[in-house]
Amino acid sequence: MTTAEPPAAGCGDPYKRHPLTTPTPNYSAHLVKHRKALALSILDEGFYCHIGYFDPEANAVRVVPRQYGRSGDSLYIHGPGPAPGSHLGDEHTSRLYRLIAQNRVSDVCVTVSLVDGLALARSAAHAALSYRSVVIYGKACVVLDNSEDGEKAEALETIANHIAPGYADDSRKADAAERKAVGIIRIDFRHVSSKVRTGGPARDGKDPQEFWAGVVPIRPVYGPPISSKDVPSTVRVPGYVRRLTGIRGANDLDVAPPRHGEGEERPDGAPLF
Repeated sequence: MTTAEPPAAGCGDPYKRHPLTTPTPNYSAHLVKHRKALALSILDEGFYCHIGYFDPEANAVRVVPRQYGRSGDSLYIHGPGPAPGSHLGDEHTSRLYRLIAQNRVSDVCVTVSLVDGLALARSAAHAALSYRSVVIYGKACVVLDNSEDGEKAEALETIANHIAPGYADDSRKADAAERKAVGIIRIDFRHVSSKVRTGGPARDGKDPQEFWAGVVPIRPVYGPPISSKDVPSTVRVPGYVRRLTGIRGANDLDVAPPRHGEGEERPDGAPLF
């Protein structure tokens, strides 16, 4: 069974160029970077990833989406663990968790992508995206330490604070039963690369001037918080939630939170965030 251990010493710098992270010669190969600061900035801005792995039972490659939290050169992945009364690694767990627990999967590929804009050329053949992305080749293991101050408790706090900074400190801690029911996978980085495209659309001499070309920026926007119906009106929306409201972006662009009364029900027409 693969249990969480500290990353192996001497495994090398995961941000150095490696055959797995070296692109084949093509028109965008120059966009690939091997810079730690860039990769971590993208991972810290995102919180949703896709994990690719080979499923030996289906003899097929699978890709699954998961939320994550970063701790150093590792990601913690939150997902279903063993169901109550079941055994670690049995059919009641998620497929990926079970295969890792059974030592049948350890090598995974994780991708995180942030789309910053649509680069619309006069010819659709030259349309492109402005984006930042990270590809991680890593080793996966399950986290079993269920103690109050163990790695699973630390992982839950890491994921919570990654998604909403301050969330872990302003919410109830998971108890022993909840920690046992949650499945946590840790993915230690082995080889990491980033890819970034910025700027406007490509041009060529054949583009007729009567067609528009340009960039449409894309920014993630958080809507006004909507309190659950069972939250008393005396309980205010916490600061960490109010700070989220607005825009989350590379430049930390912030806007004033919408003027919404705390504890009220969702008004007609409010976005379903």
